[in-house]
Amino acid sequence: MWPELTVDQNIRFMGDMRGLSKKETEIQMENLKKLLYLSVHSEKKAKFLSGGNKRKLCCALALISKPDLIFMDEFQNGVDPMSRKNLYSYLRNLKDTATLIITHHIDEAEKICDRIAIMHRGKFLALDTPTNLKEKHGTVFILQIEPALNSTISLDKLDDCILKNLSFCRRIYA
Repeated sequence: MWPELTVDQNIRFMGDMRGLSKKETEIQMENLKKLLYLSVHSEKKAKFLSGGNKRKLCCALALISKPDLIFMDEFQNGVDPMSRKNLYSYLRNLKDTATLIITHHIDEAEKICDRIAIMHRGKFLALDTPTNLKEKHGTVFILQIEPALNSTISLDKLDDCILKNLSFCRRIYA
């Protein structure tokens, strides 16, 4: 993304770089702007976009030429729910494109991906379909609780209370 260029200029530039004709670029640009709710920002310089809209512009730049392989690293962070839903649907329905998604949210990955790899501390622990991973490993919920700044309760006391009342929980140390 080039901060001094407008949304449209960024997308046109990327279309040119990727070898699209002007017509192809214009059609794809309008489709992506509509998909990601960027049309209202067409003439706005990228540096003046909100964080979520910058993220959406980066997605549009990655998708403009329908590449064979797309890397998307935490692309959904800061993106509004409607644009996120549209983007998931778009990525899911891309033909002849491999999409590598890096995310901490397995529920979001399964909306897009046919196969999911789980990595922990730099090692792959599993690679399978979302359905098979759930069958093999079950559903996991992580509850993260942080006391308010002015709270006087100790973390150990809070842990004890949770473990006593929610017997299915276990403590995970980060």
